[in-house]
Amino acid sequence: MHIPQRLFHITLSMLSAVLIVGVPLALKLDFFGEKVDAVSQATMELPEQPSGEYIVLINASLHEDTIDDWKSFLGDEYAVIFDDIHCTVANGDEAGMQLAERYKAQLPENQMTVRSEDAALLASKAESGLIDAAIFSKEMEQAIKLSPDKAENVSVIEITGGAADEKA
Repeated sequence: MHIPQRLFHITLSMLSAVLIVGVPLALKLDFFGEKVDAVSQATMELPEQPSGEYIVLINASLHEDTIDDWKSFLGDEYAVIFDDIHCTVANGDEAGMQLAERYKAQLPENQMTVRSEDAALLASKAESGLIDAAIFSKEMEQAIKLSPDKAENVSVIEITGGAADEKA
């Protein structure tokens, strides 16, 4: 091998090594600024707390050991870690959907799913205790003539402008 070929080969090998090892290492060490942690620096704007009156129905058999946590969670702005939550809102209940989306945003990603369902069917399921969690605005509750007092194995929490009260 001639000297120019050896020099070219050594230069190419060194450049490849710097690109393969050096660039990722330089990005990881972040020489030019403070270290940014993607988890702690992530910001997500919480949807506004809707005003009005709501009821939250929670299946007591599925969440019996976390009912007190639910009351705190529904009244305050801190995230309590629950099991996965499947929350249902009646079709056309925009206020109920707004509140459900706010609670979903307070929890870790993908912990709460929110879906809408026919109001009469949801009322029947709620009164039979066949829900995980359901949110109704007072207007929707009155419109579909929901009877949360008759609900089997369901804990009822009333929300007024963000504050939670359990209904006996």
